[in-house]
Amino acid sequence: KQFVRDWLKNNNLAGDPNIKSIPAEIVEKTSALYHECQERICR
Repeated sequence: KQFVRDWLKNNNLAGDPNIKSIPAEIVEKTSALYHECQERICR
């Protein structure tokens, strides 16, 4: 989640309740980070 929080903060969107969507590249990177965490935990 921190990756998304950082992106929101860096784009002056943190705390904005009107965010319509997050760019696909951010969603994909977040998904990859979660997958990496899962892989590390399940080794």
